[in-house]
Formats: sequence, structure tokens, C-alpha cells
Amino acid sequence: MSALDSYFLAQTMSLHIKAGTYLRRKVWSPSWVEIVTDTSKLWSSQDCQDLILCIETEMQGNPDSFLEISKAHFRVIQHWLYRIVIVMPPLADATELTIVRPLTKLSLQDYALTPVQSKHLLNTASGILVSGAPWSGKSTFVQALGDRFSSQGKIIKTIESPRDLQVADDVVQYSYSHASHSDIRDILLLSRPDISLYDEVRNREDFLLFSDLRLTGIGLIGVIHATKPIDSIQRFLKIVDMGIIPQVVDTVVFMYKGKNDKIYTLEMTVKVPNGMMSEDLARPVVVIRDLATGKDCYEIYTYGEQLVVQPLGQTSKKGKTSPLAQLALGSVRDFFAQELDVEHIVLIQGNTVMLYLRDEHKGRVIGRGGERIQLFERKLGLAISVKDLDQLPIVPAPAQLVDITKNRLVYSFDPEQYANTSIVLYVGNRLDERWIDECGQLVITEKYLIKKIQRDGLMMVE
Repeated sequence: MSALDSYFLAQTMSLHIKAGTYLRRKVWSPSWVEIVTDTSKLWSSQDCQDLILCIETEMQGNPDSFLEISKAHFRVIQHWLYRIVIVMPPLADATELTIVRPLTKLSLQDYALTPVQSKHLLNTASGILVSGAPWSGKSTFVQALGDRFSSQGKIIKTIESPRDLQVADDVVQYSYSHASHSDIRDILLLSRPDISLYDEVRNREDFLLFSDLRLTGIGLIGVIHATKPIDSIQRFLKIVDMGIIPQVVDTVVFMYKGKNDKIYTLEMTVKVPNGMMSEDLARPVVVIRDLATGKDCYEIYTYGEQLVVQPLGQTSKKGKTSPLAQLALGSVRDFFAQELDVEHIVLIQGNTVMLYLRDEHKGRVIGRGGERIQLFERKLGLAISVKDLDQLPIVPAPAQLVDITKNRLVYSFDPEQYANTSIVLYVGNRLDERWIDECGQLVITEKYLIKKIQRDGLMMVE
């Protein structure tokens, strides 16, 4: 028993205490998370210090309590089930305690795994990433997997900071708060566990350690924060070469509201990427496949010097081109700038290059019997459609001018359709690609653009 038990009511995930304010509880249910303020007591700085002293007293001689991090102005403590973060002035403006506890412990049978998924996770996969947003059930699922492996007689170790996974007594829990990543790597290589649980992969050192251990053959189950399954793989791509990604991560489990929402597998193959035409463009491609349906969902490959993560069979939002198109557009424009000496405009729609020319230039660019345009298609690996320049789909931008000064124009677009997308502006017979931010706003500060837009209005390519 702990003095902290009395503060945790049913379904309380965490306590948030700050001197000079009321205690707040984060309460969870499968459909919502709510912050509940306890107005029965205004916590003073002395109240916070008394609770800290109580926790430190309970920790004395307790083998289930660890001081994970101790710095001048903050501490991280694992005390039984409770993870406690204490931050004090001047790092914080007032003494603060955040106390978190796990709500539940589940077994693998509590998850809706199909026989195919269960067999893959337990018998085939060796580099598993369990991803999801905070409080989505990542660590709970990892604990369930660890318990199943432990019950099969496998040697299990964990890498944590703090050590808050609720695992069987025969599982050894390591903390890199007390050793370097290099030390942990050496210990694991010497002790040779069957499976290691890595909770969680956060910074560059974590990604490198995870990769090093996987490449030595150690089975790993890692926890990583991500809002989409593909995001967790993309975070590895910033550090690990694409060619060895499937050796480091072969399975991604995405958790949502406590359930395994998606399970993806990764496989390296050599093929022509989806959307390209020429067999000469075959290259190494990482295929990401939905384990439940067997459907390919993403492809990862290099295009020139760039790395493409291309979703398959998904419809892009209005105003947003596919990743292949976004990547190829700059290269394709450079290509035609070198090949053509006539006025032209290049766009990409889906996997087709739209080449807009004046009517009098079409014949020379297409060539006799289309031979020149076919040569361009073979070089680019993309279909090319030649259009009249007058057919360029120019429309007024569906945006509202919300701020105007001498040096700035701010337009607001519908965030559901345009947030975090690029659009192509048509200004003074030229194309200008611009980014719309997460709030749906487009900010223009260039003086020459401001003058032309004020004269002609905000026009864009549809």
C-alpha cells in the first residue's frame, strides 16, 4: 500500500499537482479522456513537499522502488506501479508532481488477434514496433506479448526509463538512466536474451541501439509514439538506411483506443514502383503490407536522390498531390527545362505528367509519330499528356483574405481539405508552389507577388 493510493479514483490514469493550484485527475474510458479538478484542497508548496517526503520515506528499503533520474531540479521515480515526475523551481515556476499509473493489465487473449496475426507475432516477427498516440495502449500490449513469450520459457529482458512495465518476476528490467546505450548494448549481447522489450524508442541513440541490436539477431519489441502506422517507419528512415529497414523492423502494430488497429509487415523486393512505366526503372522497394488483408499499402524507394514513401490505393485530398508527384515534380520540371527551348508549364496529375504548350510548339515537341515524347516517357518512367497552354485549369483560389498589410497577405482555406498541403498558384503567367499550414492558412510576404495578387486576385491551378 502507498499513500498515493487514496488519490487515485476509479479509471484515474494520472494525477497532476502544482503548488498554488487544485489537484487535477486525468480520467480515462474507452471513448473519452476527461480532466477532473478536485477543488476540495488548494495545494501549497509545503503540501507538495510533504507528499514528496512521504514518497521518499516509502521508497526506503523497498525493492520495487527506483530513483530513475536525479538532477538538480527534477527527479523521475518508479515507485511500485507509480511513475512519478517531480519538477522544482527554477526549472518550473512552482513545484510540480505528475504521477502516472497503469489502468489495467491484459493478456494476449484479450486482443482481437486473428490466427494469422497471432502466429506471425509469436513465431515469425523478430523486429516489432508497437506504435500509437499517448494512452493508446502500446505498453499494455507489449506487456501482454512479453508475458506470452515468458510463459513459453523464453528469456525476456526490458530496456526502459523509467522501469514501469508490469512484467513477470523472472524478467530482468534494465534502465539506461543508470548506464549508457553502449553499456546496455554490450550487456544484452553478452547475456543473449531471446526477446527484449524496448520501452520506448525516443531519440537518436534509441533508434541506433534498436537497429544495432536487431542487426545482431536479438529479437526486439519496441514502443514508439506515432499518429499513423507509417509515421513510426518514417522516423527510422531518418537514421537507418532504407536497404536494411526490413531487417530492423519487420512488423508494425498500430494501437488505437486500447486495440490493435492495424498490423503491417515489411518486405524488401526488386520491382518497378507503383505508377512508373518502364521496366528499366526497377529498383529495390520496401513493400508495406496489411497482415490481415494481404493488401500492399505503401511502397518505399529512392527516386533520384530522394526517398519516396508512397501510399497505394488511397485517394489524395483535393489540392494535394501524391508523394510520387510531389517528389517527381521538381525533377520533371528540371528535365523539361533542359530538353525544351519553348514556353511550357509542367504539372503532375496522379502518375501522368501534364505538359502544357502553345499550339505552334506541339508538333516539334511531340516529334514525328510521337517518337520524341515517347523518348521523354522512357527517360522519366511516367506517361506524358500534351495539352494546349490555354487549357491550363486556372481557377480562383477558394480562400478568404483574413489579413492584409503592406508587407503581408494571409489567406484562409478550408482546413479539412487543404491543411498541410501544397497548392500551385498562377501569378503573372508563372506557377508558384506554396504550402498551406496546419490551420489552413497561406501567408505571402513577397512584394512582387502581393502586387500581382492584389491586381489579378489569388488564382491557382485546380
